[in-house]
Amino acid sequence: GLSMRVDQALDAAGEARREAAAAKQGLEATRSTVEDRFAQMEEQIAGLVASLGRVEEEVVAKLDQRRTEEKRREEATATQLERLGRAAEASNRRIDETAERLTEAARTP
Repeated sequence: GLSMRVDQALDAAGEARREAAAAKQGLEATRSTVEDRFAQMEEQIAGLVASLGRVEEEVVAKLDQRRTEEKRREEATATQLERLGRAAEASNRRIDETAERLTEAARTP
């Protein structure tokens, strides 16, 4: 009887050891899977950060380009206004000169 109970206890201990080893393997596989998924997520996040950086650079470049174009337009408009102003002044001088000649011609008999 005693040796039979010892054998049963040894069998039960061996079974418990095998179950513990299987559970440990399962936990390690799960941990490995979780670590792999975490590494994938880190890579995806790094990719998104890099992508956002590129988008930001593009937006900044486009804004700079727009500012430069607006400055050019403003400068061109200012130049046109200066030309128009000078042309208007010259035209006014010619009108004044013509008016003076007409006035003189009207005075002269």
